[in-house]
Formats: sequence, C-alpha cells, structure tokens
Amino acid sequence: MAQAIRTVHRGYAQFGPGILPKMMMPQILSPKPKIPPGFEELTPREREVLALIGQGANNREIAQTLFLSEGTVKNHVTNILGRLGLRDRTQAALLAVSLPLDD
Repeated sequence: MAQAIRTVHRGYAQFGPGILPKMMMPQILSPKPKIPPGFEELTPREREVLALIGQGANNREIAQTLFLSEGTVKNHVTNILGRLGLRDRTQAALLAVSLPLDD
C-alpha cells in the first residue's frame, strides 16, 4: 500500500489488473453522439454561441468574443434552447460538449 501511495505521489497511475482495459473500452466502443432534432436548423452563429456555452462562457464573454451585444447573445441563446427543446443553459452546455460543433 505504501509503495502504491509513493507511486501515485510521483505522478504515476496505480491501477489493479484489468482495470485499464475496462476504463478504455467505453471510449473505444462509445457510439457517436446522436444529433438532436433541430440541431441542423441552428445558424452558424448559433453554433458558435453553443460552442462557447459549452466552454463555460457567460453572455458577456460570448458577446466580447463574437463582437456582439449581450442582447443579441441572449436572443441566440433563446433560439438555441427553443430549437433544440432544451430547458436551460446547463442542458445546452452538456449538449455542446458532447457534439462536434466545429464542422
């Protein structure tokens, strides 16, 4: 046990036999995320806003990044939520990190 603690403290991973393959298999076998209905209706700008939401940006940060007013960003967020049938920004963020938005 002490050796395992020292190994982890030095920055190495300590896994039991058979654990690493089990950890890696979901990543290898996981299917591509399902594109939700309404996603294709998003404009390129709305996809940019969605990607920034997924990065944790607030409306002010999105506005500054995309050179928009905060009101315009709020409109885009409202459109995104409506088109994708999402309740809130958190659901949008979770969706954004699961999709390849830079197509």
